[in-house]
Amino acid sequence: MSKILESAQKTPRQRSLDDDIRLMAGSMLTYSNLISTNEGTETQAVKMVVHKFRDKLLGCLMLPLAFTYFVLFSASIMLHEDIADVYLIESELRSNMDALFGEVEDIDTLWDTLMGPFSQSLFKQTDMYGRSLTRPAATATDKWGNWGQVGVYNQIQGAVRFQQTRRTAAGFGSVYTCGSEVTCFLCRSNRGFQPAFLESAGAAPIDCGDWPNATRRLRDEEPVDVRTPEEGRRLSLMQPTTRSSLPKESNDEMSIFRFYIYPSEDLARSMERMQYFRSRNWLDKESQVLQIRLYLMNSELGQPNLEQMTLTFYFADGGSVYYSRDFQAIFFEVFPNSFSLVADGLFFLTLCFTGVLQAIVLWRAVRDRRMKKYLTDIRNLLELIVIAGGIYFCAQFYMVYRTKEATTEFITNLRAKGWNIYDAQQEDVEELFAKGESASNEILSLRLLAANYTLILTFRFFANFQAQPQLAIITNTLGSLIVEIVHFMVVFIPAFLVYVFSATLLFGRRIEDVSTFFGSMGYIFRMTQEGEYDWEAFQMENYWSSAIWVWSFVVFINMLLINLLIAIILDTYKEVQKAEESREAVWNTMAQFWYRLIYVRRWVSELDVAKLCSDRYRPELLDKITMQEQFPQMPQYQLDLIFEDSAIQMQAQANKDINTEKLVKMAGSLMSSVSGVNDSLAEMMTEESRDSLQSWVVGKTPGGKAEGDLQYKGSKPPRLVDPFKVDSIPEGEEGSEMENEELPDPEEALVEEEWKTLWLRETETMMKAQRSWLVNASWHLDQLNAVLKQRAKQLGVSGKVLVLERGTAAKAAKVKEAAAFGTLRGTTHSSQN
Repeated sequence: MSKILESAQKTPRQRSLDDDIRLMAGSMLTYSNLISTNEGTETQAVKMVVHKFRDKLLGCLMLPLAFTYFVLFSASIMLHEDIADVYLIESELRSNMDALFGEVEDIDTLWDTLMGPFSQSLFKQTDMYGRSLTRPAATATDKWGNWGQVGVYNQIQGAVRFQQTRRTAAGFGSVYTCGSEVTCFLCRSNRGFQPAFLESAGAAPIDCGDWPNATRRLRDEEPVDVRTPEEGRRLSLMQPTTRSSLPKESNDEMSIFRFYIYPSEDLARSMERMQYFRSRNWLDKESQVLQIRLYLMNSELGQPNLEQMTLTFYFADGGSVYYSRDFQAIFFEVFPNSFSLVADGLFFLTLCFTGVLQAIVLWRAVRDRRMKKYLTDIRNLLELIVIAGGIYFCAQFYMVYRTKEATTEFITNLRAKGWNIYDAQQEDVEELFAKGESASNEILSLRLLAANYTLILTFRFFANFQAQPQLAIITNTLGSLIVEIVHFMVVFIPAFLVYVFSATLLFGRRIEDVSTFFGSMGYIFRMTQEGEYDWEAFQMENYWSSAIWVWSFVVFINMLLINLLIAIILDTYKEVQKAEESREAVWNTMAQFWYRLIYVRRWVSELDVAKLCSDRYRPELLDKITMQEQFPQMPQYQLDLIFEDSAIQMQAQANKDINTEKLVKMAGSLMSSVSGVNDSLAEMMTEESRDSLQSWVVGKTPGGKAEGDLQYKGSKPPRLVDPFKVDSIPEGEEGSEMENEELPDPEEALVEEEWKTLWLRETETMMKAQRSWLVNASWHLDQLNAVLKQRAKQLGVSGKVLVLERGTAAKAAKVKEAAAFGTLRGTTHSSQN
């Protein structure tokens, strides 16, 4: 133990490998002894335990706060939008539009569909029995009736906008001679054939023939022939990944051309408008994108809803037509009920409380100069992100609130006009589309922000799980996997991209899913995860190339790399689970908080216990009695909990110090020390073979001083006694060490003591003390060897490596003892003679 004390007194730079090994061995023996005897625990272990208690308390208290924050945020979002009603509206519209445009294959069939089923479904003016629907007069209280209903309760607001993007406006529109009031108005105003910028700025009328202003109604003319589309290829929905290969919609007003169809007009008049644009080739080979947009109002829902429906047709250079549809719901009531208002208020208060709490933690970190530790803690970073995201969400919500208010006011004023919306009110219609587009974009941004914000809140849950030991295994596994996953991705990404490019080259001409790079990336990723593929489509061309591609993909990606990733995850999980010091279950943590709540008045703060452990004059070991003296009001449950966890902490620290590498080093250091002891014993035996008293007494110089430096034997100072001047045996403690020796016969001992001289008795006593020291040293070596073997068995190290060669030391001790007693007995006989 003296060597361990010397090693502990050295600075870390002055310590050698032997010093570190001694400290680890001493720590291990100390912890094992304290745990086995249950005499107390180390002060530093108690300090670490109470700090963990405090971290667990703060982390577990953040879990209810995080859960409450998430619930209030989700409730606030869900109460603002009626998702179920929106689905009922949009699903019906999607299925109807997909069925209508499934037969479109070129511009002609597109016109046929627009003038046929599409117009009949939107501009519905008769019921199933052919009776005209009600269109109230402008002075009626109900200004809408059941005119122009889409579905059952949806009605078009304003107009339907047809807008296209062209490559060039040169030679746009054929020459046309008008023959009716509607066509002459459209022709002379050049509606739809001049850029949107010029329409808003005003353009000079053009000559469209000598047809006079007629007074007869359009219904008196012959009906327009509406053709039924013929059989052709079905128009499938455009894949999002192929959009990059199709023409882009332009935001330049000089490249945009639009016209409007008003549901307030009779169906025949609307058909005449569309026939006019078709006759003048409004859509031709220079057309790139056609967008049809309209707004449907449904006032029968719990929350009045304005549905924006957008149909977009892309005219590819290859001659095909692709289309996509988009629906955005705009709810007019910002706070539809009192529950929504309460949920928003509670969410805002929770956000403020979280911000104030984190500000206090940040201020303490700055005050204590712990900013680096604060910023490197993932929990603090996630809290800052959550607070910043919540503030940004509230600001975005306020902007949406103002936009909704403005849109609601405008729609209210527009609906007051009823079905009296025509070309004269085109400015109001254009404002409707501008406000509707702005509102839908802001609402969509808010909806996407809310969806992504919930993911951040999910990561916040994982970060707070670190406070509970068992839950921390999962979060620590995810953290430990980062480095492993990064190295895995270095191998996986190149192999994955090779198959992405090769799939596009091999199958892109026949399969739409892999016709683009991003589409192929999504398809190959799905194959990686699901292991499913369309072999019938793959093997249509280049059978053997396709087979080799599929086989290599299945073997290399699905079987090797994916299973390797799973093995990495499982191995990391096992390592993290093995390194976890505590096995405290969730219900045990809940029980601790329950008892803490019961003994809330007597519960001692962890900071007070840590202050005791950090005191300058603190004891090195703490027991329950000392703890109760310092904190008399501490409940017994808290006292037992501290010492139980401290014992677990010491056991974990001992296991951490004794790993495979350190165990081998310790065994080597101990063998070196035993070798030194053997050399010392051999030297002592050599000295005793020459003179038995040479190793126990030191000769004197003529001046009366001892020769050389005094040497200590067995941690005892040498006895320098002159046998000719000593009259009695000095009193000492050596006799107490002979308690365990076998007692001789009293009569024989009395006879033997009579012929022994005083110096001989002193020498015999010293040799017995040396023998006791050797027995004690051998016992300590046995204890250390037993502990080392136990640790080696836990770590999987062979016990043969750690067997200490004590045979030589024991044998040398026995030889020394026999020789010493033989010399003593021979000396005694010489004295008698």
